Amino acid sequence: MLGMFIRDLDRPWQDTPFALEGFLVRREEQIPKIRAYCEFVYVDPERSVGAAREFLAGYRGGEAAPQGDARDFFNGREGELAERPVLVLDGGQVVSSRELVHAQAIQARARDTLEAVFQLVQSGGVVPAEEISQAVDQMVESIHLAPDAMLWLVRLKSRHDYAYRHSIAGAVYAITFARQLGYPKKDLRVIGMAALLKDLGNLRLPHALLGKEQALTPMELAVLKGHVAHSVQIVRAIRGLPGTVVKLVAQHHEHYDGDGYPRGLKGEAIDHRAVLVSLTDAYSAMTLPRPYAETLSSHDAIGRLLQQAGRQFHPGLAGRFGQSIGIYPVGALVELNTGDVAIVVAQYRTQRLRPRLMVVLDAQGQKRAAPLLLDLVREPHDEAGTPYRIRRELPDGCCGIDVREYYL
Repeated sequence: MLGMFIRDLDRPWQDTPFALEGFLVRREEQIPKIRAYCEFVYVDPERSVGAAREFLAGYRGGEAAPQGDARDFFNGREGELAERPVLVLDGGQVVSSRELVHAQAIQARARDTLEAVFQLVQSGGVVPAEEISQAVDQMVESIHLAPDAMLWLVRLKSRHDYAYRHSIAGAVYAITFARQLGYPKKDLRVIGMAALLKDLGNLRLPHALLGKEQALTPMELAVLKGHVAHSVQIVRAIRGLPGTVVKLVAQHHEHYDGDGYPRGLKGEAIDHRAVLVSLTDAYSAMTLPRPYAETLSSHDAIGRLLQQAGRQFHPGLAGRFGQSIGIYPVGALVELNTGDVAIVVAQYRTQRLRPRLMVVLDAQGQKRAAPLLLDLVREPHDEAGTPYRIRRELPDGCCGIDVREYYL
């Protein structure tokens, strides 16, 4: 509508031809151009003018709800949230939103598909490309509709099915990141398939090698690196998959500086989509519980990725991924300056340091009978008048907290 002020886009500004980060829609010809690059935009009612300002004022429906109104808290009626919330309140009980229930069903199907693929690979059977394609297509659609829901679910971690969770989490992170970078849907499908299938070669390696806690010997490392060739062989035999999937699987351990494997490709010789799969694979591995390594917080994992900028990864890409997933991702555990421990339940696009929180432990480390809901953008205070702030992010599973208890 003419007169609307476009405050933000559904993708980075630098990936569009718009010169300014924020502009007023003054001419009709601007509208088709916006639609060509964006599926949705964020509008600032206060900076809009004319009929658009009047329309938006009526659409907002009056004053925002007070801090204590938990239903409005989770519904995000201010319209500032980065994505749709993954939790709602129903009769005082925190429960799943419809988006989260839908995403859970899709991830469950992806896991069932992946488990069936694992069994077929081990038995020498024919792997069905159609089921893989359908599972990834559903993931792409779910991420398009409610990215926070998919990201929340991949943080529900278990040490008992690492292989499945790592593959699914890597695919979710890769699709989400590629979408925010502006990749078209056909590329999202290819990236998702490669991320989901890239580790199939591990099925042909000794099980003891994959879970070894001590440093690998040179011979063991050489055997481990052979999983890429095994993965390529397996994926190539799946008839009906796009040929590009094989290419991305083959390159997902290549490094920007040429120090990767198996071919030692360097810089632009590596497919840009394989670089995304590689980076999100590394992040997923570091943040999931593993039998042979410590679990890192998202903040520490991003720090490790940044240390490899220009070496393992393309310069600047790790920083973009950190911006994409957020300083405090949905589902992350955080410690507050008051000593309380909370779970991040939603983010703001322009206020990344002030997400919406669900406080689950008090300052004495005791579980709260009912979660306390805080919106840091609203500058809430504790009983002593101290403004709540996030002190640090905690590793998942810290303090005996099982995030799954707070979404069922």
